[in-house]
Amino acid sequence: VQAPPKPPRKVYHKGFFPMWGILDTYLGYGRMMDAETRNVIKAIYTENDGVPLYKGSTSNLSMLAGVNLHLVLKTWGLESLCPYVRKDIIPKDVDRSKFLTQRITHIARYGSGEYASRPYSGYNLLPLLTLYKHAGPEMKQKALMAYELSLAHAAPTWLRGHWSVASGRSYPAPYG
Repeated sequence: VQAPPKPPRKVYHKGFFPMWGILDTYLGYGRMMDAETRNVIKAIYTENDGVPLYKGSTSNLSMLAGVNLHLVLKTWGLESLCPYVRKDIIPKDVDRSKFLTQRITHIARYGSGEYASRPYSGYNLLPLLTLYKHAGPEMKQKALMAYELSLAHAAPTWLRGHWSVASGRSYPAPYG
């Protein structure tokens, strides 16, 4: 009789927004981090149930989630994830590449849905740069093209350094 898998260790993290930045920093500068810091960061992504699976409820959160899972699997592999997570994602779009390709294509064609949302526009666009820096060649090229096209799409909305139009989720100062 095999013992049931132990529940995943809860590694403290401060919500979903910082997780993309932590991963981007780890992938870019992890080689300069001490072993304990690298291990804690890996544990945040691989030992928490649901953290890599969270799909997000808005365009920015779903983009962050897709990028995170794609790069977590590229970095540490499916087997590194806790059993609860592996069981839930194996039959689905495992590395979120199908989802990311669809989102990137949409962004390239229509721009970011939150281009004028001061607090969230970065969370929609900057994950594309993370993919450009750390994904495989095909995803890297798509991400860069979508990023540049999204900037071109938003350019007419600027007036002397300020947003001149609003998107569906636009916020006034003091958020900008």
